[in-house]
Amino acid sequence: MVKPGWKIEIQRVKLEKELEGPHGYKITHRVAKVIFSGGNLPDDHFDEFTLSLRLPKEAGTLYFPVEQVCGDKIRAWNEIPSPSQKLHDLENPAAQLTVTPKP
Repeated sequence: MVKPGWKIEIQRVKLEKELEGPHGYKITHRVAKVIFSGGNLPDDHFDEFTLSLRLPKEAGTLYFPVEQVCGDKIRAWNEIPSPSQKLHDLENPAAQLTVTPKP
């Protein structure tokens, strides 16, 4: 979603196999990275950065690694748990979304 005062860069990667999207639309690329930059967000404030995506039909867990840059400091929220770990056991966990089957 566009945020006033911020620039958005979308980096795409070509798919190995073309997919059919809604209304017969051909999908040839996927979004690999979204970069919000140029805005100002003081350390004592927070904000939301919104993405819209199509979920897979299969149930499972999706992870969204995030790199947070504050001035000259970089904080990577990119750890993905191994099968024996829990997300809260990690120091810098990636954002997690669990896709469940339709009831």
